[in-house]
Amino acid sequence: MLKKQEIEESANISFEILQEKLENNQDLHGRYLTGFLARGHGSATSDADKKNQAVYENICSLSDFIIHSSCDNPQTCTDSKCKHTNSNTDRDYWLNKSKYKRALLQSSDSHNLDEIGSKYSWIKADLTFNGLRQILFEPEDRISLGKDNPDRKNDYQVIDFIELDNGKKLDNGKKLFLSSSLNTIIGGRSTGKSTLTNTIAKTLQNPNFIPIDKNTKQGMHIFDKDITIGWRDGQEHKDLEFLPQDYMIKIAEDDDRRNELVGDIVKSDEENYAKIKKFESETQENQNQINTLIQEWENLKTQLSNLKHPEGDKKGITTQIEKLKEELSLKQKQSNFSDNDSKEYANKVNELKNAKQLEKDIESDLTHLSEIKNQEIQINANLSNLTDKTKLQLQKYLGELQQEINQKWKERLDKVVSESSEFREKQQDNITKIESLAIYKKGQAHIANDESLAKLDKQLKSESDKLEEFEKYEKDKAGIEKQIKDNQTEIIENYKKFKDFREQLQTDFKVKAGSVEIKLDFKPIKFEDKIKYLNGKNATNNSFIEKFDKGSDDTIQTIFDDLRLTYNQNKNQDNLIKEVLSQQWFTINYTLLYEEDDFEQMSQGKKSFVILTLILEFSKDKKPVIIDQPEDSLDNRAIYNDLTKYLKKKKKERQIILVTHNPNVVVGADAENVIVANKHSGDSQNEQDIKFAYVNGGLEDTFVDEKSKFVLAKQGIREHVVEILEGGREAFEKREQKYR
Repeated sequence: MLKKQEIEESANISFEILQEKLENNQDLHGRYLTGFLARGHGSATSDADKKNQAVYENICSLSDFIIHSSCDNPQTCTDSKCKHTNSNTDRDYWLNKSKYKRALLQSSDSHNLDEIGSKYSWIKADLTFNGLRQILFEPEDRISLGKDNPDRKNDYQVIDFIELDNGKKLDNGKKLFLSSSLNTIIGGRSTGKSTLTNTIAKTLQNPNFIPIDKNTKQGMHIFDKDITIGWRDGQEHKDLEFLPQDYMIKIAEDDDRRNELVGDIVKSDEENYAKIKKFESETQENQNQINTLIQEWENLKTQLSNLKHPEGDKKGITTQIEKLKEELSLKQKQSNFSDNDSKEYANKVNELKNAKQLEKDIESDLTHLSEIKNQEIQINANLSNLTDKTKLQLQKYLGELQQEINQKWKERLDKVVSESSEFREKQQDNITKIESLAIYKKGQAHIANDESLAKLDKQLKSESDKLEEFEKYEKDKAGIEKQIKDNQTEIIENYKKFKDFREQLQTDFKVKAGSVEIKLDFKPIKFEDKIKYLNGKNATNNSFIEKFDKGSDDTIQTIFDDLRLTYNQNKNQDNLIKEVLSQQWFTINYTLLYEEDDFEQMSQGKKSFVILTLILEFSKDKKPVIIDQPEDSLDNRAIYNDLTKYLKKKKKERQIILVTHNPNVVVGADAENVIVANKHSGDSQNEQDIKFAYVNGGLEDTFVDEKSKFVLAKQGIREHVVEILEGGREAFEKREQKYR
């Protein structure tokens, strides 16, 4: 057994010599990987010694991967300072913090047979050396250090294979197996890429599939024969997301379709949708109240117009009354009816008149009180959004409260009726008392015995009745006008609540997933979209319409003013008021933000990408998704920076089948399965002259078979990508150099 000094002096190979031997051996080029131990005894670690740091730096720069045993088990660890999260800590360091980004593998570091298999390194690759090499280019996504299989997708949400028809049209009953992650379909023009995905969508009865119209010839091409779709759980399913070519662009450019899509997404967000339902309930309840007030306003306007203006002129009647009083007084002076008698009699006549008016008013009140007494007070509360249990509790309480209120209301009415009846009796007694007074009887007899006095008195009574009619008319008119004014104020105050409801919803509404945010605002409705009977050819009308469209909330505050507008269709301002106030002049509008950028300011291609992320980010369903050429209208930088990164993230969550003509999508997103499509022709032959044929595999699949005359069998997937996709070679080079 070698001693420690012997081991240090002879049982090792210089790293520089090892590196030189490997590089100088042509047979080994591309056939080896170098790794080093970065934790534990014998590891290449750095310390304060500058010499050791230099060695460490050299080893890091020349090595391909890291391999060591990380502690994750507190039960077997003897280090009291260990946090037992070394694999996660180490992985994070080598992927995100070290200037040398390297793949990290776990070694078992087993000191006995029982420890073998206690550490895990999952590698996603073909079972070839070239497959293993992929960990150098995708160290984060190709390796998992957990105990369980990192592919945790549900079997019923993964398509396992597509079995093609066994006729000459397709690939002889071949099963085209799919990855549970990212499957990309590439090929030349009209080679059956979209035809394959269209046929899948048609077979699964997806609503986004559009058959070809016989008349317009527009629609989606499919294979003549059916295909069989096999799911990983062995059952039949229909659930599939299908985003055909130009689907995202069409939604991006169509405000209505985009708002409909966003609306459906919001509906699936229970918390925020509840806020919208609350808003709708509040606004509808407020609108109902406004409509009731508008009906009251119309009734009051009718009452006002139905008031009959008394004949004559109030000023003239008042003058005539004064004149008749003077004549009557003069006549009485000339008779044996003294001045004192005349004054006292006039006072009693006035008292009698007031007493009779009070009696009349009380009679009117008692009549109305009799009608009100039979009415019950109703308590209305919107409980529709509450749970059944809470609703029943509150309904019971409201019933008890309503019964209690109506009982107190009845008691109060009875008291008012009783007090009014007593007051009426007092007035009746007062009338009887006045009419029985000697001076009143003397005056009445004096007038009756003098024909000229009687005539004057009759005239005076007639004019006094006319004046009373005028006073009643003016009192009723003033009362109704005040009610109308109060009603208008209440309508306007209620209408202001709509703005409060909108602002509250905008504040409370928060929907965000990933880099996509949905913001809610309100889009004003143009005046002439709803009301078309204003004659817009004059300056006054045009000014009103312009102000309304600029700010309907402010304009509505003055809707009851004399607007001096002109109308068509036999309409008037009352019609305008009713129509303006009977509806709301805003609709809910959704605004999209991506990484704080406004959707409306984006290019067409970026908008299309945002729609894609919108559809996928907010979908709670993890069913497979087919996407046909999502990179359309995106430049290469946007494809690499946005689309590929997004696909790498989403393929961990759901199976993706994607048609593309861009190498950055295939290579940059590290597609697990690349399907190459070919249509048979003289220059591009398929086996057995099959019209549409397919071959598939990973990016690491690489070979060249110059002897084969069939295009799909001549080379590996890597070579097909380079040949078919412009920029494919550069995409591979960029991928393989990004961490070197």
